[in-house]
Amino acid sequence: MDKVVPHLTEGLINLCKDVPEDPTDFLANFLLKRADEIDEELIRARDDEIRRKAAERNNSPANR
Repeated sequence: MDKVVPHLTEGLINLCKDVPEDPTDFLANFLLKRADEIDEELIRARDDEIRRKAAERNNSPANR
């Protein structure tokens, strides 16, 4: 719940500001877009961690 509520709240605030014709569709699209953004952030963080560990391994004294 801690991870969902802030995004749902933001979506509902945007919904109230924009007052779209189809509020359900608006909120669904907002949450799907937010989920994609979060997934991209997690993938980027994971890739950065993999690169960092690979660089550490390549620079370790055993590999010199």
